[in-house]
Amino acid sequence: MFAILVHEVAHQLGKRLSYLEGPSFLDLPNLARRVLLHLLEGESEKQVAKAMDISRHTVHEHVKKTHQRYGVKSRGELLSKFMARSALEMLRNTLDEDA
Repeated sequence: MFAILVHEVAHQLGKRLSYLEGPSFLDLPNLARRVLLHLLEGESEKQVAKAMDISRHTVHEHVKKTHQRYGVKSRGELLSKFMARSALEMLRNTLDEDA
């Protein structure tokens, strides 16, 4: 029953789900993934630079490239996209388990 509901919701959303498509987190280089994780945990670029022992400029360049790669303009939009993708993946896994 739940699987049918999830499938119907996904069907109704149609093109809106395309917003969630794009590069996978795993497609990012290791350093960019580490920077992104720090940022998604709420750290500032300055805090990330200190924690990773890299320059603020390096952090900022990774942030710019990550925003470009995911087609977002802010950290909030990036976080929203990751949360939505995670939720969608969990729902898809539920469908696979019910099959």
